[in-house]
Amino acid sequence: MDEDKQPKDAMDYLAMLVRTQGLLFSYVAREYPQMDTADFIHFYMESKTRRVIDENEVGSHTLELKDLLEYIDKNEVYEFKKGKTIEPEIAEWIGEFYAYYQLCVNVPSREMIKKIPVSYLVSIYPRFANFDLEFVMQHISKTVTHDKK
Repeated sequence: MDEDKQPKDAMDYLAMLVRTQGLLFSYVAREYPQMDTADFIHFYMESKTRRVIDENEVGSHTLELKDLLEYIDKNEVYEFKKGKTIEPEIAEWIGEFYAYYQLCVNVPSREMIKKIPVSYLVSIYPRFANFDLEFVMQHISKTVTHDKK
């Protein structure tokens, strides 16, 4: 990672992590039209890559999109499926929400994707897109229970 892109503190690090996951999901939606974006998101949230990020294994992931894509390509096996493409803006919001929620609630992403399905986030996007992620997380947290790690 370039020195000028290094996070300056823990909050900067978390913001970069949230942003990168949003960019990843948006990239997939844009670059793979006619492919099932929700399937990729579900795969990623249950992947070894996301588990490593959940467990904060320093040095095993990066905050830059191109490096994250290379890491996924090197460490995962995924084949895109034909299906519905989620609009890139919605996919980005979903990626940011999942990353933010995971960091705040501290549950494994593989559990979170089961309790808060992609289809649910797509359905609430029109109502919550203009709110900050903290507000959305608080709203969703009222109806979702998780087992802690």
